[in-house]
Amino acid sequence: MKKVDSSIGAAAQMMLQVPQLPALEALLTTVINDISTINTPFLLILDDYHAINAPAIQAALIFLIENLPPVMHVVITSRSDPPLPLARWRVRRDLVEVRVRELRFTSEEAAQFLRQEVKVELTAAELAALEQRTEGWIAGLQLAGLSLTEHTDVQEFIQAFTGNHAYIVDYLVEEVLQRQPAAIWHFLLQTAILERLSAPLCDAVLQQTNSQAMLEQRERANLFLVPLDNERRWYRYHHLFAEVLRNRLKAQPLAAVAATHQRASDWYAEHNSPIEAVTHSFAAGDQARVAGLIEQYAEMMLNRDERFTLQNWLDRLPELSVRKHPWLCLARGLMFYDSHQMEAAEEYLQAAELAMQANAPGTLDPGLVSEVAAARLGITLYRKDLPTTIALAQQVLAMIPPDKSRVRAHTMMRLGLAYNWHGELAKADTAYAEATRLGQAASDVYTAVLAKSNQAGIRYERGELRQAAALDQQAIDLAGVMGAPQAPIVGSVQQSLAEYYYEWDELETAARLVQAAFTRLRHAGNPRLMLLSYVTLTRILNAQGDVTGALEALQQAEKLVRDHSLPIRYTSPVMALRLQQWLAQGNHKAATDWLQSSGLQVDAAITAGEEGQSQAVARVLLAQGEFDAALHWLVRLRQSAEALGRQVHVIRMLALQSVALSLKGDKAAALATLAHGLQLAEPQGYIRTFVDEGEPMRDLIAEYAIRNAESSRRTYVAKLLSSFGFVEAKPITGPITEVSPHSTLPTPNSALIEPLTERELEVLRLVAQGLSDRQIAEQLIVVIGTVKRHLNNLYGKLGVHSRTQALVQARALGLL
Repeated sequence: MKKVDSSIGAAAQMMLQVPQLPALEALLTTVINDISTINTPFLLILDDYHAINAPAIQAALIFLIENLPPVMHVVITSRSDPPLPLARWRVRRDLVEVRVRELRFTSEEAAQFLRQEVKVELTAAELAALEQRTEGWIAGLQLAGLSLTEHTDVQEFIQAFTGNHAYIVDYLVEEVLQRQPAAIWHFLLQTAILERLSAPLCDAVLQQTNSQAMLEQRERANLFLVPLDNERRWYRYHHLFAEVLRNRLKAQPLAAVAATHQRASDWYAEHNSPIEAVTHSFAAGDQARVAGLIEQYAEMMLNRDERFTLQNWLDRLPELSVRKHPWLCLARGLMFYDSHQMEAAEEYLQAAELAMQANAPGTLDPGLVSEVAAARLGITLYRKDLPTTIALAQQVLAMIPPDKSRVRAHTMMRLGLAYNWHGELAKADTAYAEATRLGQAASDVYTAVLAKSNQAGIRYERGELRQAAALDQQAIDLAGVMGAPQAPIVGSVQQSLAEYYYEWDELETAARLVQAAFTRLRHAGNPRLMLLSYVTLTRILNAQGDVTGALEALQQAEKLVRDHSLPIRYTSPVMALRLQQWLAQGNHKAATDWLQSSGLQVDAAITAGEEGQSQAVARVLLAQGEFDAALHWLVRLRQSAEALGRQVHVIRMLALQSVALSLKGDKAAALATLAHGLQLAEPQGYIRTFVDEGEPMRDLIAEYAIRNAESSRRTYVAKLLSSFGFVEAKPITGPITEVSPHSTLPTPNSALIEPLTERELEVLRLVAQGLSDRQIAEQLIVVIGTVKRHLNNLYGKLGVHSRTQALVQARALGLL
């Protein structure tokens, strides 16, 4: 302190010269009095305070701090909380704390540190990976940086940078572990098997009762222990520290480690945590106990739609263990059913029946028997024997015990599907509603959510897009209410919801939904749901102008078709997309070859659910110039859809039929057919059904707009035209003239009839700044195809054909 003022401590120094030393408080009082006479603020820094253990020194420091003059501040650095009254000072706001959270480096700070101190430059991805591995731990970053200077492959090093790394091991062993008492070392080593730690869990694993005090002590000591909640009930070890501990654990006897895992498994099983219980049981190596646990949890896992985890467990078990347990056989059969491997599914259903007979001859469990029967019903449905499926479903419902709501829900779901595919939409809707109710009662998220979404599908079939979207949103909300908002089945609902937004030409929303669907479905093991998502993604990317991305998505869908024997109702839209691509490329030979090899004829029976392939037949015929044959086929398809109340397909057939009539040269019939389609489509806001028909439809709607400029449908037609990149025509008088192909509509010079959207205005401003299409896409975080679509809309609304013309016209209109 003499560096602050030479007079400080002079009196205290004299007091120390006498034979009988005074009390510390008396000495400190004279020092405090000296400090009180100066005006210069200063800091007293006490470094490595964790090394101080003497109670007298602790008491003296408390006295000093509680009587500090205003000009003085004390800074204490310590690896552990000092034995000082921190809580009291905290409440009085006399304490400022800089703890691990504040000391942890952010990504930006880590980048700067490595660049300046270690001379290492990393990419954003490499830096993020290293920051995640070290969790911002400065010493860990420094050790990583030192090692990086010795490696040429940065990515490989970061992936390998774990608790096995020599520098990390040396540092933690020398600086941390070797300094711990035996009791602490034992605690750390035994609890290293746990991903999360709580006092009751640690007590069970260690067979002791003082874990809460031990955890609190380790946290105060900053021993790489991270609290996971504000109540300090759950903790985890720092990742690198945990890996070092687990590597040291490998030197322990295998039997002792296995026993520790088994105690952890027992605790988790008692506390209804199936994933942790099974994980530790696997680590303990007791296959019989693992099989028993999985059988105990199988139904729960199916209800929660955690099928991917269940599948992984079953794959890790020896086949003999699986076949000894009826529920495991049933679960594996259901897994094969989900992946559309029907022969394997049937094999395991038979294995379930054999296991039941072997385990309890003559006293079969009625609930399990009905489970197997309900699963077998799904196989019958898959094979499209719909009348048999409906009859069998009634039989299964009669045999299900009253308390088996889950089995009844599954059966009602499959009955609904059979009715749906058979064209009996009202009966299907009733069955789905009951399946939703039963599934919710049984806490079966998968069935409840899927049945609700299937109800949405019926509204979609009826052409009621808005009602369908509302029901799908209810299905997503239901998953949240049932505690499983991230369940894979939610991805299926998001995919169907994306279809509705696609139809409304809200492509960015549709793209976000389908990407969210992929996130949930990627590990679900259900090729049907993945296939539908790729189909939707292909349509979206095509509409956005991303031809390459659309082709890649279509190829992924085709791979799923090749790898799995999916029913035609799922493969039909894939084939339709491929045919549309061939026709767009002018590859009529490939399309014709497909039509000939398919064996489809215009007089063939029409099957509900195969509309994609059926429409594809008409498109090939139109490309061949076979207009009458195409129209005959389309009329039959439309009549079939009308008879079944499937309005969405009626609208699609009318759209394609109007194009066919126009191509044939019957413009009056084409406009009349289009008018009928628009009348049905307008209330639900159909857009892409018309826009996806391309230039022939664009020109047909343009002529319709001219002929019906004063109709009540004017706003809807204007929106359709804007989606093509057109503006609405001005009302005209005098004789009607034919609109030739590729002609543009007259555009007003003084004002816009169809105003620009906010996004189009944003694109226009970026164009005015001189940005390229790619730069605009990067700024708006969209694909280039979306930018091109907005530009086309701009050109159409402004009545121009280039960027320069657009800017001139926009300035003339006062838009810039």
